[in-house]
Amino acid sequence: MSLQAVDFYIKSSGTTPTPLAGVVGKVFSLDGLTVYTSGTSDTDGRIALLLEEGSYQVRFFRQHASFSALTFSVQPGPNTFDVTGDIFTAPTVNDPRLCVANGFFRAANGGKAPNIDVHFIAKFRPLLLDGDAVLTERVVCRTDANGYMQTNLIRNGQYDVLIEGLSDITRTIYVPDAPNVNLPDLLFPVIHSVTFDVPGPYSLLAGSSLFLTPTIRVSDGRILPGIGYDDVAWSSSDTRVVCLAISPNRIELRAQAPGTAIVTLTPFDKSIVRYPDPGVLGVPFTVTVS
Repeated sequence: MSLQAVDFYIKSSGTTPTPLAGVVGKVFSLDGLTVYTSGTSDTDGRIALLLEEGSYQVRFFRQHASFSALTFSVQPGPNTFDVTGDIFTAPTVNDPRLCVANGFFRAANGGKAPNIDVHFIAKFRPLLLDGDAVLTERVVCRTDANGYMQTNLIRNGQYDVLIEGLSDITRTIYVPDAPNVNLPDLLFPVIHSVTFDVPGPYSLLAGSSLFLTPTIRVSDGRILPGIGYDDVAWSSSDTRVVCLAISPNRIELRAQAPGTAIVTLTPFDKSIVRYPDPGVLGVPFTVTVS
């Protein structure tokens, strides 16, 4: 029996569906006991497979998305199937003084982490919020069966956080002035991106200088003050070409001699590991001197 081309097109649900990349589709026998093949959707949301004629079921998976299993038949000719997935949407709250901290947690084996307790202990007491007294010292939350947790926190507030499994560590969080925030980002923030008041690319004449004022953003929504003295280090790959003069609020690029140099930002705190690691957006950047 010859193999037939089978295409699954995966899209998000809602009024404006969009293709979903990175969705894994695994084809089983109808009884679900035998696995025949699998594939991953591309940027067009397409999973292209080859299957013999017959009946099958296919199951789809992508983190933070849900799909229904699909039973289908393969016949001679085109075999095209449309699949819709429900993508997790971060909740919001109507109260402009509150921010919904929400997110998913996993166990060390990569699976879901249910029934994990997290304590949020307020560092602002006493507090009057729009004339109302905030009385409770702490909020205790627990992940559900899917490892998901959400809670309302007061915008711009600071909390000490105790996490089950990390009981020897107290983390201090800074709630952004936003309707929601990803809770893992809030608990484990890293340097996210840097932009400059003068956009690149940068080309200088030897002997000249260029002043740059950076805006350094953290993954929890904060903007670091000035050039981030306490959190990052700036460096040039070749100080014979470009050297840096650092002040509290800006960086001076001093062009020394013709050539190219790469300016890099390095976070001091390397204790939080992200995989995959996107690095810090906006750096490094190249400076050309003529």
